[in-house]
Amino acid sequence: METLSYQQQNEFEKMVIAGERTLEVNPDNVVVLISMAQAIPQRTREHDLDKDEKLGKAEGFATRAMKLIPNLAKFNPAIPDEDWAGYKKSAMSQVHEALGMVAFTRKNYPKAEESFKAASEVSPQPDPTTLYRLGMVYAAQNKHDEAIAAFDKATAAGGVKVGDRDLAAEQKALMVKAKAGAGAAKPAAPAAPPEVEIKRP
Repeated sequence: METLSYQQQNEFEKMVIAGERTLEVNPDNVVVLISMAQAIPQRTREHDLDKDEKLGKAEGFATRAMKLIPNLAKFNPAIPDEDWAGYKKSAMSQVHEALGMVAFTRKNYPKAEESFKAASEVSPQPDPTTLYRLGMVYAAQNKHDEAIAAFDKATAAGGVKVGDRDLAAEQKALMVKAKAGAGAAKPAAPAAPPEVEIKRP
């Protein structure tokens, strides 16, 4: 609870400390594993001296969670089987997304594309943030049509809102201009995936 509380307060350093302490006691805590795997690449920058170490940790957390999820026991026996199956799909989607963020930060765009596509496909319902990140990966590879389609899906799923802005709609507009050859450069892939609200399974 302390880890998740710091996450909600955007206290990243404290969240990591609490998360690591939690995992020392219970290395199979899937919720904390996923939260850490998603948070670390979002806060890792291009010129961080410990960039590789951070991303390696995040990848390890995600990989461990991926192995645990299929056999994860219900937190509450009263949860209907159908709901529990949906929960596990959502958790697995978030694991794939975390791996996509790690690959994105490493600028391994083919791997990031593979992971974000897997996250989108396994998710019980369309997630705009995942689709937006997939669009950014397509954009980084000059895949204009695929990027536009992903941004459209992100907007249709609710958009990625920052105040009154929809980042997905903005990036789509840039990609349309780039495709049309209107002198606009392709959207620059950020050094790290955009910082948006971290989802929990």
